[in-house]
Amino acid sequence: MSSLTAGDTFDNTAEIFFDFNFPIITNTETVTVMSTASVKESTDSSIKVYPNPAKSFINLSTSNSLESVTIMDINGRTLSQTNFTGNSTDQSVSIENLSSGIYFVTIQSDLGQKVEKLMVE
Repeated sequence: MSSLTAGDTFDNTAEIFFDFNFPIITNTETVTVMSTASVKESTDSSIKVYPNPAKSFINLSTSNSLESVTIMDINGRTLSQTNFTGNSTDQSVSIENLSSGIYFVTIQSDLGQKVEKLMVE
């Protein structure tokens, strides 16, 4: 549903089937989209993020020079941003301050960027 924007609404109803009986039809609920998030396509396929899932840190590796890493929650809010200097191809970033959940990590290199979904345990 890439065409959804904040403020859009849609109705949702389910039909639940048990064995060969008629379906149980749930009440119709109207869902309102509060905000949207998207992931841009990768422009640097050499970037690796590991381990995933992670607990206290993530490693970033690329054959190009790392410039920055940004960690966002699933609502698109920036939680941390780290800029790298020099010609580094490998970095470790602490995620100890993040609660368990799903995050988006945007890694910028001199060749482009890559967005990875990260699970924190």
